[in-house]
Amino acid sequence: MNSQLGLSGKRAIITGASRGIGLAIAQAFASAGVSQLFLTGRSLENLEKAKSLIEERNRSTQISLRKADIKHKEFWVAMSTRKDLVPFIHL
Repeated sequence: MNSQLGLSGKRAIITGASRGIGLAIAQAFASAGVSQLFLTGRSLENLEKAKSLIEERNRSTQISLRKADIKHKEFWVAMSTRKDLVPFIHL
């Protein structure tokens, strides 16, 4: 799968990553070789469960979590000023 998606060594931010499609995308990206994932969701407890699921199969992927709801403007303001996200953003 790594060569099909060309994600080896890349970084990704995934919203809604604690369940459903967001979790499936996070799992697929980790399986495809993404080196770092920054996962957001409305429940920190569910995000921690998602992180554990992903780490079971992909030990080399570094995962950061952030409880947040993307429908709120404050989320986007906070995300744009976070120093730990600089490696994820390429302008």
